[in-house]
Amino acid sequence: MLYYDLSKLNIDVCIVCETNLNSKIPDSYISNKSYKLARLDRNVCFCRKRNCDKTHRGGGVIIICRSSFTLEILDYNKDVESIWVRLYNHHYPKNNYIFNATYFPPKLPKSYNVKFSNYFIESYKLLNEKYPHANYFLGGDF
Repeated sequence: MLYYDLSKLNIDVCIVCETNLNSKIPDSYISNKSYKLARLDRNVCFCRKRNCDKTHRGGGVIIICRSSFTLEILDYNKDVESIWVRLYNHHYPKNNYIFNATYFPPKLPKSYNVKFSNYFIESYKLLNEKYPHANYFLGGDF
């Protein structure tokens, strides 16, 4: 199990891309009480076929952190497989850590690049206005 490796290696925060998770896989299969998580499972089709409404394998992102942190989901976009979370310790609530996990599938049309760029830039601007002194960490498959 992933949480075993996280505990053994003393990992505080982990970002995973291409999780292949779906709604049939509960959080308890991924983590235990020592960790919290924010996940975004794939729910869109990237196969380029017209009118395809299938949810294809692959994709998805997850951010996992020690349970000593407070984890707050700030924003997410299922169309571009990106999630932003805020982590802080309740003893030091002004020390904000903003994490982003993004999966950018290969071989997508240019229109997707524009959609992704617009979302990512606007999200960052809004979050930076709200948390100007936060530490930002970006992870994923760009």
